[in-house]
Amino acid sequence: MTTTPYSRFTIPELEVRYNLSFIRGTFLTGATPLPVPDWLKIYLDLTADIPSALKSEKAISEQTIAPVMLAVRDRNRTKINVFSGEMLAHGDLSGYCDFIVTANPVSIVPEVPFIVVAEAKQKDLTAGIPQCVAEMIAARRLNEDAGQEKEVMFGCVTIGSEWLFLQYRHSQITMHPRVYYLNELGEILGVFQWMIDFPGQK
Repeated sequence: MTTTPYSRFTIPELEVRYNLSFIRGTFLTGATPLPVPDWLKIYLDLTADIPSALKSEKAISEQTIAPVMLAVRDRNRTKINVFSGEMLAHGDLSGYCDFIVTANPVSIVPEVPFIVVAEAKQKDLTAGIPQCVAEMIAARRLNEDAGQEKEVMFGCVTIGSEWLFLQYRHSQITMHPRVYYLNELGEILGVFQWMIDFPGQK
């Protein structure tokens, strides 16, 4: 079977191949801001004076996205685990994921993934949506194979300074209309908490 890397997909291809529909709509009702840990503020401040144009994708992942995901995990040590750079493959879908949030806090491999975070290439947030959706499809199928089916999957596309959240329910992808910016970090952490606490995720 020929596999397609996640980064090669387009929205029209996903619509046809996986019978998906894409809409913009609010689904984060009830998400509330959280306090930002002091250590995270200090860490992000250390790199705040570096112009974003000079940061590579690797630097953005290491200096911005990874610390945010570490804060998410730190708040939910008994609920989740966070993996970075792990292979996720199912059928014709295959590739490495930037970050995967799983519902098994003690697993050493990504078991029961329910949130995927994709770093958009070339700092183009919209262009990262198909990649994130393809990863969500693979994650859902792996859960189904393992008898851990989840009605709702979540995704996030980010370039470090901007964060866009997605929901995958049945055959519909909902793109939240609001883009969150890094200076709204408490709200970003609150959105991740809302997704983690969403009924049926634990």
